[in-house]
Amino acid sequence: MLLKQSFLVGILSILTSFTYAQYAQLKKLTATDGLSQNDIYCIAQDYQGFIWLGTDDGLNRYDGYEMETYKKGSEPGTLSFNAVRVLLEDSKKRLWIGTHAGLNRYNREKDTFVVYNNFEDSLQHDIRAIMEDQQGAVWVGTVSGGLFYYEEESDTFQSVTEVFQGNAIQALSIGNNGEVWVGTSAGIYQYKNGEAKLIGLPELEVRSLQMDGDKLWIGTYLNGLYQYDMKHKKLQKKLVEVIGGRGSVLSLMIDRSGLLWIGMEQEGVFIWNRKQKRQERLGFSSSRMDTKALLSLMEDREGNIWIGAFASGAFIYNPQERFQLLTQECFHSSTISGKNITALYESKNDDWWIGTDGEGLDRFRPDMMSFTNYRFSSSDPNTLGSNNILSLDEDAQGNIWVGTYGGGLAHLEVATGKITRYQYAAGNTNSIVDDNVWEVLVDQEGKVWAGTDKGISVFDPKNKYFEHYTADDREGTLSNGEIRSIYEDVRGDIWIGTFYGLNRFDRKTKRFEVYHLPIFNNNTSKGILCITEDNALNLWVGTFGGGVFRFNRTTRKFESFSDEEGLPNNMVYSIVEDDAHHLWMGTGRGVMDFNPMTMEHSAFTEEDGLQSGRFNRNAAVKLKDGRLLFGGVEGVNIIDPSDEPQGNVTPEVQLTKLKVFNQEVGIGGEETTLPRQLTQMEKIVLKPEEKAFSITYSAMNYLYNDKMRYAYRLKGFDKQWNYVGNQRTASYTNLAPGTYTLEVKATIDTRNWPDKVKTIRVVVEPFFWQTPWFAGLVIGIVIITLFSFYRWKLGVERRQQQRLNRLVKQRTEELEEEKRKAIRKGKLLLAAEQENRELVQSQLEEQLSFREKELMTHTLHTIHKNELLKRLRDALKQMERKQETARSALKGLIGQIDDSFQLDKDWEQFNVLFSEVHKNFIKALKTQFPDLTETNLRLCYLYRMQLSSKDIAVTLGISINSVKVARHRLRKKLGLSQDESLRQFLQELSAEEVYE
Repeated sequence: MLLKQSFLVGILSILTSFTYAQYAQLKKLTATDGLSQNDIYCIAQDYQGFIWLGTDDGLNRYDGYEMETYKKGSEPGTLSFNAVRVLLEDSKKRLWIGTHAGLNRYNREKDTFVVYNNFEDSLQHDIRAIMEDQQGAVWVGTVSGGLFYYEEESDTFQSVTEVFQGNAIQALSIGNNGEVWVGTSAGIYQYKNGEAKLIGLPELEVRSLQMDGDKLWIGTYLNGLYQYDMKHKKLQKKLVEVIGGRGSVLSLMIDRSGLLWIGMEQEGVFIWNRKQKRQERLGFSSSRMDTKALLSLMEDREGNIWIGAFASGAFIYNPQERFQLLTQECFHSSTISGKNITALYESKNDDWWIGTDGEGLDRFRPDMMSFTNYRFSSSDPNTLGSNNILSLDEDAQGNIWVGTYGGGLAHLEVATGKITRYQYAAGNTNSIVDDNVWEVLVDQEGKVWAGTDKGISVFDPKNKYFEHYTADDREGTLSNGEIRSIYEDVRGDIWIGTFYGLNRFDRKTKRFEVYHLPIFNNNTSKGILCITEDNALNLWVGTFGGGVFRFNRTTRKFESFSDEEGLPNNMVYSIVEDDAHHLWMGTGRGVMDFNPMTMEHSAFTEEDGLQSGRFNRNAAVKLKDGRLLFGGVEGVNIIDPSDEPQGNVTPEVQLTKLKVFNQEVGIGGEETTLPRQLTQMEKIVLKPEEKAFSITYSAMNYLYNDKMRYAYRLKGFDKQWNYVGNQRTASYTNLAPGTYTLEVKATIDTRNWPDKVKTIRVVVEPFFWQTPWFAGLVIGIVIITLFSFYRWKLGVERRQQQRLNRLVKQRTEELEEEKRKAIRKGKLLLAAEQENRELVQSQLEEQLSFREKELMTHTLHTIHKNELLKRLRDALKQMERKQETARSALKGLIGQIDDSFQLDKDWEQFNVLFSEVHKNFIKALKTQFPDLTETNLRLCYLYRMQLSSKDIAVTLGISINSVKVARHRLRKKLGLSQDESLRQFLQELSAEEVYE
């Protein structure tokens, strides 16, 4: 069951014959927090840090958050009886449980119990005491069966003597020499070497024993506490003055500091300081610790004291608690008059003066642990003017000045108790200006400043005269008449805090200099509730809703600090500087420790042990010993600034629960997920289907578990720590198969996480198809399949290749045959084509030869004709010269011959014939030399035909010289050099064109 953390502001007051007082807070555990029952007979802490509490109705295991309850059941492995009377964890880490009916041993692995049914006598012994000696032997004391010891080899208990039978054994203790001290209903015995010897107190019932070196403490029923000196064999009664002769000592314990704790039936808890020989009483008020019997005491690893009470549950007390609380419940008879503390002051003689809201003024004398109350009485004018105390101060004579609400100012002569009132009297200028005196200050001159709702009245005790300062519109007056704070600094300047600004009083001019606070959250921070001066001579001003301001008197500027900078609350009621020059501020919700040099701060609230609710205006003071007092609505908090915050010890972390799919996993067999209790497991193995799991963890810290912060990570999955605040469960889903390590750590101070972590391996098993063997099997099957397929494929391919080869061979043969046929056919075709080409070529050649012959014949014919005509012309010219008479007739004949030399028609026929024979030549010639004239072309044609210059001259009808000239011009047009042959060029040109 999840505990609802309930803090009880239970206070211990220690009444001693010496100047010593201690106040502390308690935490209470009851049935509402999960206990099976509220009668706590025994308490033990095991090696894992769990707290075990035995009640009348079951055994409880507590981890700081949840209570696990064990009871008798019908199934095996449960307790033998529900009424648990004694607990012991021995050196072998075995937890022994003594019940009203039998002995049990806890099986941590299975979270069950082994019941010992092998006592020599009845199996239903009422077990009241269990102890372990130096050799590791376990001794058991019973109510009616005597004394037994445990035989390890046989796992049985043996009775040692019949002396104790009939005498109820209530307590056991082991001496330095191994002897067993037995507290019975008829005195104290020593058992040694097989013999039992009565030491004393035969008429008394011994309820508790505690070994203390060579001395034995003996607690009796109704007859107080005794001590037996084993060295001197002397038995004497102790603490008679405090406990009284008829007290019942039900439990005894020596803590790590050597203090003896004594649990009583009616008187609460006493402490015996053995070193200082001092008796101290811890009395619990009936309203806070409503019990009549303290049945058990136990100190845990962190030094907390556990107190088991009858009908009230268990109480946890830290003797080193940093914050203590003084309330009305701390004392039985003489006590604080009221709960709401409104004023505090420590006088020169170390008395504490405590002002209350409605219950008057208390004088507390720590040396006597006594209170004197001063109250208002309407019938006695020598009393306070009101029971509502607002402020306190002390004058040089050690007398106290008291400011009240509605009752004016009062002067208390401490030595005589005489009180003088100073109240407002209408029309009397020598009376106080108002009866609501919020602040009282006795300055260095001995004058008494009284701050009221209507200004300030300053009283001169020597002259019995009041001087008044009020607020008006004149310059140099108070900024406001509602005075809440008056402070005198080290220079003697008087500072007044009003509801509208800070004022400094100039003693010479008797005028006020006003400093207005800056704007805060769009509102002017008007109300000044407190003023103090730090070691650096800065003024600090606490305001009504505006936080706190630092005033620099050199620059005359304010610097603000509010909840945005870490204040618990912006209502700052009081400011006190400690010996380390830290400022402690009482606010509307808690206290803040502020370092003005480094600006570091720590806020404390009721969660840290302070009273709940707000603190009161200016109800704070630093004591001479350095402690601080803060008054609030629930009493006085006492703070020692030099103490380090408690609870910073690195706690032991335990893993307490395993859940799969949000269902808690129970302990099963070896093949199950949780074969043993989770606290005993180093590794958990999750089945493949257990995909969603969570593990709950707890830090074994019992006073500060609500402040505990946790972090965890799953190595192999998380890359960094998960910082989860006060969450106590690590959850994961769908993890891949593999091995992981869960690490958990805890701390109260999140600035310093410990290196110590709790670890457990988490193995997530794979499904069978995710295992290596399955993967190997699959790979083998795949390989075999692929190999078989490969072999089959090779066979198929081989057969296909064979068929293909046959087809290829067949087709090749067919193709070869077709090829041979084609070759034969081709040869025939080629032969026919060759024959055809040869025939065509022959025909062409014959035709060309014929045309060449025809061309040559035509040319020769032309040449022959031209030669004949030339001879005829020459003959006729010669005849013309000789025969003048026939001249005219001859001229006509010569002209006809000349006309015959016009070869146009002959050239046309020549061109046709030449073109048929030399087609490519003509094309190449005209293409490469487009500028050639018809005459040039004819000359080229004739040279192409290999005619001589003479024949060319005759053919063209020109002289040989003209042929030479024409040839020269032709060479230039053809671009031939002198070394190049014109005939060869024309032959090659024609040849090239024919080749192309």
